[in-house]
Amino acid sequence: MASTQAQTTTTTPATTGLTIQTIPLGSGGGGGGGGGGAPVGPPALTGKLGGNPPKEFHGDREESKAFLLNFRLYRGMNTHVEQLAIPYQRSMTFLSYIRGPLVNDWVEEQAQWLMDQVAGGVLHAKENLWATIKTRFRQAYTDTAEKQKAQHNVRELKMKGDDLDGFIAQFATTAKKAGYDLDGEATLDVFQRALPYKLVANCVKFDHPVTWNDWTRAAKHHQQEYIYLKERVKGSERRGGATKFQWRNTLNNRNPNAMDIGRTRARATFTDKEKRQRVQSGLCFRCNQKGHIARYCPNQGARAAEASTSNTPVITVQTQGPVSAAQKAQALIATLHAESEEVRDCFADELFGKKDFLNA
Repeated sequence: MASTQAQTTTTTPATTGLTIQTIPLGSGGGGGGGGGGAPVGPPALTGKLGGNPPKEFHGDREESKAFLLNFRLYRGMNTHVEQLAIPYQRSMTFLSYIRGPLVNDWVEEQAQWLMDQVAGGVLHAKENLWATIKTRFRQAYTDTAEKQKAQHNVRELKMKGDDLDGFIAQFATTAKKAGYDLDGEATLDVFQRALPYKLVANCVKFDHPVTWNDWTRAAKHHQQEYIYLKERVKGSERRGGATKFQWRNTLNNRNPNAMDIGRTRARATFTDKEKRQRVQSGLCFRCNQKGHIARYCPNQGARAAEASTSNTPVITVQTQGPVSAAQKAQALIATLHAESEEVRDCFADELFGKKDFLNA
């Protein structure tokens, strides 16, 4: 008698023209309908380890957290490899990266415990093997002073230069290590003290931040404004404008046609036609008011006294008609020519470091 086939074909009478195929639910068993075949297990794990293995741990508690992280990454890159996929082998591999006189005794103790468990009937695939080894490592080598160190370090942080994003990331990481709530009032107070005063003032004045997200969003906004405006003054090669070097040269190298800085007030000169019109209108050539002439101008003494006591340079503008806004702007720029390089740099910082300066 032929052996049972995995698939049997039965042919109906020719009148139907149909072929019926019956497929059994399980192979084997025979006669009495015995049980099916053994359950199919997971495919065998194969492959070689890839990626960068973790750096060996020698017992330095400050490195324990980084060691655990690196091993987790290494395991994640090799999920298909038996050496890291099966808890027993994973634990032994983990222990193999812990070496040195400060840790050898601990490693030997853990390796012996693993072998005793397997010898006692515990399966290699029992996840508790790995969980136990990892917990014991943390208990033995966690940096118990990490929190205290972070609490000290977070108070020492200060924003340096214009790198606000880097400072925010560093502050958030250190505060979390210290166990601080980023939205906590004390944490936000420490954060504010670490920022430049003018930046904090603008955040409070214009945005009224309350939470951590409010503060970081407002600070980034005003810092971007500051950098943009500062570049507009000092010049930026990225924006195609004059560089800081060119800007300084322009102020240091006087234009022979530039306005003179003297001890006289800005005054306008007039054409003959304009003079006749002023005489006919009875306007003072000095203050543009009626009722007197320039020689007897009542404001002459006050202005002279102001000019003699003021330490501010006075600009002489040669023009026909009243002094225009553009000429006044040129006069202000002319004063920068007479100042030191340090003053010119401070001018840019002061002008655009305060948001309300331009509206003063």
